Formats: sequence, structure tokens, C-alpha cells
Amino acid sequence: MIVTKAIKLEGLRFIQFNGLRKFNEDEPRDEKGEWTSGGVAVLFEPSAGYIQGLRSDLRARAQELGTFKTSDEVFALGYRESDPVTFAMAEHVEKATDRDTMLKVMGSQLTWGTGHEVAAGEWLGAQALGASKEMSRTTAHAIKSSGIVMSPKLEAGYRARTAFAQAWIEKTYGKEITVYRGIKGKQSKGIEESGNHDVALGVRGLASFSVSRFAASSFAGKTGKVLTATIKPSDVFSTNEIGLKNVVRYGQDSGELVVMNSGKTRAVKW
Repeated sequence: MIVTKAIKLEGLRFIQFNGLRKFNEDEPRDEKGEWTSGGVAVLFEPSAGYIQGLRSDLRARAQELGTFKTSDEVFALGYRESDPVTFAMAEHVEKATDRDTMLKVMGSQLTWGTGHEVAAGEWLGAQALGASKEMSRTTAHAIKSSGIVMSPKLEAGYRARTAFAQAWIEKTYGKEITVYRGIKGKQSKGIEESGNHDVALGVRGLASFSVSRFAASSFAGKTGKVLTATIKPSDVFSTNEIGLKNVVRYGQDSGELVVMNSGKTRAVKW
């Protein structure tokens, strides 16, 4: 169980989040100050002709396979409207690996938040980058039965996607971001409303936070609690603000940041 430091703040709970530092401020940058990943600069605009070339290739694949056999990522990148940043992310991952690996990694993002059975790739990708293996039994079973093999090339794809997301988050929000998480049920009941005491808050290897307090409140409901945390871009594994999760959204997940934990513990003060 991960234990985090919490203090009361304007009716909310502040967590000093214990995340990873895989892509921190000391990572190499190019002459423009942009983060680099494997020697490749993180650019937020795709190169000339990339979108047209990618769409042409993916539409040809879709026509060959047929509608019912076309994967979500091929359809999303090949046909749906998207912002240039999403294509820049795809190009960044492709440069670090190849097109087929890029499609797997980009498509994997779509599985987050749609059920434990289909998000196995996201958990394995985060674990390859050092995230804790702490998870629910349902998720562990899904990973075991998924048959996904984390090859060096696939790991490189997740690493490139994460590096891109972290660079974009730093550029968008700065070096520190205030995020919120709504909790309810047993986890919420374990946090008393008043007093100054120790409390253990379980946070698994991956946990969804939001830059929107309203979105977190909707998850907490009337009986839950809203936590607030200050994190760094290097804590983040993925975000639905860019990538294919931005193209295909599910429910009230606006401003979601999926945060990694290394599994270390800290004392909680409530």
C-alpha cells in the first residue's frame, strides 16, 4: 500500500504525491530547451506531409481489412478529426519504434477507463517504466490472460509516448500541477472528517486524477471525498488531453492525468 502525506486545505485534502521521476528536469534537452527522448526532440507539430501519409496508409489498411476488422486506432488516426498534437505524438512514437508499434501504443491509450480486461497494455507499459505492480486482483488476472509480451520495442514505444505526454504537460501546465481525485466507498470512509492523525491511503501503480475539481467531485458523489495533489509532469504516464483518448472520449474524463507510483511509502498526517 502506498502511503502519502496529507494535510487539510480549504475543505479539501492535500496529498504530497509519491510518483516516478523517469523524465525529470535533469533529462537531456535540445538547443531549444525541449525535452529529448532517445535523442529525438519532442515536437508538438507533425512534420510536413506526415498526417497525409499516415492517413493514406491507414485508409488503405482499413479498405483491405474491411470495416469490422479495422482496429480503433487505425480508424481514429485514419478517419476521425484530430488535433496536430495527437499526430505529433504518433510521429514521435513512430520515430522511436516503427508504425505498427506506434499503432499498438497509441491504441492502448484508448483502453484506459473502459474496463480492467482491456487496459492490460497500459498497466504493463507503466510497469516497464518503473511503476508499482500493486493493482487489484481483477487487473492482475486481466494482465496474465492478455497474452501481451512487453518486448524492448514495445517498451520503447510506451517510453516515447510517456516522454511526449510529460513534455506537453510541462509546456501546458508548468513544472507543478494541482490535480484532484474523487474517492468514495471504503477508501473514503477510512478518512475521518476532522482531527490530526495518521491515515493510510492506498494508491496503486496507476491512478487517475483530473485537473478539474468539478470532474473529481462527480466521481466522489455526495458521500465521497475530493483529494487534491500537487504533482510534477514526470509523475504522469498518460493524459486524455492529447493522444487518441482525446479523439475518443468516454464519459466525464475531461482533464484526466493518469499518474504513476513507484510503490514507496510515506507517512500520512491528517
